[in-house]
Amino acid sequence: MYLFNHFPNKPSPQFTELGDPKTLAAMDKLFAVENDPAGYWEHYICLLDSSAARDDPYRHGANIGVKPTGRFLPAKMVPAQENIVILKIGDDIQEAARDGTLQSAMLRIQLSEPRALDAVEVRLNGERLPRAAKDSAGGWLTYTPKPAWFKTGQNRVSFHLASSPQDGDTPVEIRALEVPVKYKK
Repeated sequence: MYLFNHFPNKPSPQFTELGDPKTLAAMDKLFAVENDPAGYWEHYICLLDSSAARDDPYRHGANIGVKPTGRFLPAKMVPAQENIVILKIGDDIQEAARDGTLQSAMLRIQLSEPRALDAVEVRLNGERLPRAAKDSAGGWLTYTPKPAWFKTGQNRVSFHLASSPQDGDTPVEIRALEVPVKYKK
């Protein structure tokens, strides 16, 4: 477990929670796709392009110069094509639903162009998601997939944009993709 820029000025409950997998298992979580709007990933690629990275026996530098597609946002959507984003989930949502500890697991997506909310079809691991709650002001779609549709590990979220919004010059981007998971207390 790695904490970044965590400087508590008083005792922090995280330090007693992080060490116990049973405690963590029943805690609410937010799983999200990495967002890189400023392009820092490109800088990271440059850092990987060094002799130390090339000689790394663990192959951390294996994809030198190639930004892994589908793992970072924002992602531009190409109309009339399948656009794929990979979301990693560490919890077993299916098991939590079976044993009755799951309260909810939603899929939330933010698009750059609110006019595209009605033109996008979304699938989670091949399952077409039913109608979403829409927040046009913020560009958010909120789905409530069946717990059985979530996988532990990599989840494939695919988007099909039927058409561009009326302004064909405005690209539609997926800005955020997250799964808030809540457990019964």
